[in-house]
Amino acid sequence: MNEHKFIPPNFECMPEQLRDIDRWVVWRAEGHEGEKPRKIPYQPRNPAAKASSTSHTHWGTFDEAQTTWMLYGTTGVGFVLNGDGIVGVDIDNCVVNGIPHQQAMDLLDRLGAGYIEISPSGNGLRALGYGEQLDSGVNGSLDGLKAEFYCTARYLTLTGNTIRAGALDQLSGFKAVAESFRAAKKKPKEKTFGNFAPDQRYEAMLKGILTGDVYHDNLRDLAASFVASGMQTGAVVNHIRALMQSSTAFQDDRWRARYAQIPDLVNSAVAKFNPINEQPSLKNVSVADVLVSPSPVTEFVWDGYVPKGVVTMLSAHGGTGKSTIALMLSVCTALGRPLFGVQTKKCRTLFASLEDSGHIVRNRLAKICQDWGIDPAQLDGHLLILDGTERPELFEAASRNESGPTQSYDELCRYIQCHEVGFVVLDNASDAYGGDEIVRRQVRSFMRSLIDMARLTDCGVLLLSHVDKGTSRQNPSNGENYSGSTAWHNSARSRLFLSRDTQGLLKLEHQKSNLGRMHEPLRLVWRAGALPEADLISDKDFVDMTRARVLLELIAEYEKRGEYCSPASNSPNSVNSLLGSDSKFKNLRLTKGDSKQLVMLCHREGWLTKLQFKDRHRNSRERWTLTAEGLALIDTSALSASSSEINAIQLNATDAASAASTDAGGMGGQHTQNITLAVDASEDQFQI
Repeated sequence: MNEHKFIPPNFECMPEQLRDIDRWVVWRAEGHEGEKPRKIPYQPRNPAAKASSTSHTHWGTFDEAQTTWMLYGTTGVGFVLNGDGIVGVDIDNCVVNGIPHQQAMDLLDRLGAGYIEISPSGNGLRALGYGEQLDSGVNGSLDGLKAEFYCTARYLTLTGNTIRAGALDQLSGFKAVAESFRAAKKKPKEKTFGNFAPDQRYEAMLKGILTGDVYHDNLRDLAASFVASGMQTGAVVNHIRALMQSSTAFQDDRWRARYAQIPDLVNSAVAKFNPINEQPSLKNVSVADVLVSPSPVTEFVWDGYVPKGVVTMLSAHGGTGKSTIALMLSVCTALGRPLFGVQTKKCRTLFASLEDSGHIVRNRLAKICQDWGIDPAQLDGHLLILDGTERPELFEAASRNESGPTQSYDELCRYIQCHEVGFVVLDNASDAYGGDEIVRRQVRSFMRSLIDMARLTDCGVLLLSHVDKGTSRQNPSNGENYSGSTAWHNSARSRLFLSRDTQGLLKLEHQKSNLGRMHEPLRLVWRAGALPEADLISDKDFVDMTRARVLLELIAEYEKRGEYCSPASNSPNSVNSLLGSDSKFKNLRLTKGDSKQLVMLCHREGWLTKLQFKDRHRNSRERWTLTAEGLALIDTSALSASSSEINAIQLNATDAASAASTDAGGMGGQHTQNITLAVDASEDQFQI
């Protein structure tokens, strides 16, 4: 890997006249250790493919080159000359510590160059302008000044690190100056190897090895020749060993030493002639300084659930509500407000809808803003929504072995980078992923592409996904709440699962967390016409919550029939005595102690209250009755209550007596406690 440093591009200072011309490329510094790196051009629209200075399909716009440089870590950008009159002058080794040599500036002043910048190496100057056509490019020296002149079929690297930031002007005498450098260029010597032509040199190397006259240099040069021609490393080693073994020389210590060196000589040739990556695939991690120079602590977009810089999965059966909850989370992260009592980190948030149209997402957002009292103007610039339903696939697979990101993926990455997004929601995987969900290699490639996306701005990425039928019934055959290859689970650093029970309650489980502890499940209630919200129950036992709902439904049902549950445990109308024969109550499998604790739980949480009334003998009694919160917790439609009965019920002293007389056959009387019961009886169900 080379140690050369290059000046990063300053796009703001690059010539305005070039920005509107679609002849831009990006480039990478590539080469071998110890050698000057080459500036290899690549295509802005396909950064993995090399670019040609003569193929217009390989070029892109100024913005595309800038974005690709930011996203893909290319070394710099360049502009292609195609003979339309724009020309370039490149002068090498004429800048020291940012100060250009006067001789170089004199030459450019003579040409009248209005735009001059320092080259990527920091050692040269580059000028662009308009000039005459040349018969061919010029690379020559004159009076100790080495310069190049080009007008077509060539790309010039640009830095925007200007010495003179003027417009592109007509370069006076451009062709004459270029030809003077061409004429001064010395005639190159014919390339030879020592005192031999190439074929003679090869013959000489073989002879030196076979006779044992010269081993080291011939072995080294022959290895380089074979490697440079494309021969595989193992084949080169075996071939040279065979030559050594065919040598007529004695196999003495000298012979054995050279024979043992063959692998090292071949490896040196490989390092010199085979292209190497600019960055190693495996990177060394420091150990000794973990205490004095600790690594950054993991940060979360949604505290404990969605970490930054990695991918989190939220899985659920279709229609459970994951899209709505994900949009609610997006609103919270955009404003920095908690969701379900869990804190979020305020950041610019992107909701990419690949399944539902923008109209559907807007309707959901309007509902959230309305219910939460949010002015949508507060979200402007903080919450970004993209409709990707026309071309939703971010990853496609032509076959089991051919797969990769799509143009939509590239566009999304550029968008995230340009808007400095801190949290991304992808809704959902079935639309984004165009491969086979059970092919591990494809799944891992897709998930890695999302991890690369997360690393662009260290953003949290939340991928929504559907699950199979077994999982949706909360009885997955594989014991995991996701479908397809295990690579989905393995590649996500955090995983959430949303399910709905038979009572309609939602449970958001934290099923995997590589970057922190697993959190307790969140219990959610989704009432008709409202948004999901944290369950009122404070106990962590979800079973108690389910039983509480059943108990409340039974108490309300019996109360409507005029049969009241007494708070007194020794009463013949106690909860156990009155409800004990009911099949629903039996299914709860409660002991007397369990039922008492469950009643106390409902009372403590404010779902049950004691109501005084007069029985048919005009004796004062107490009964359990549901509060407004208790009625809101259960499915009131199951009680066959009318809207007028459950929308607003106020019981004062006189009303309570009348109610007792009407519903229970009582005679009315005074009651000192006021009870207000209010339940939303709206029939409008917020659609998912």
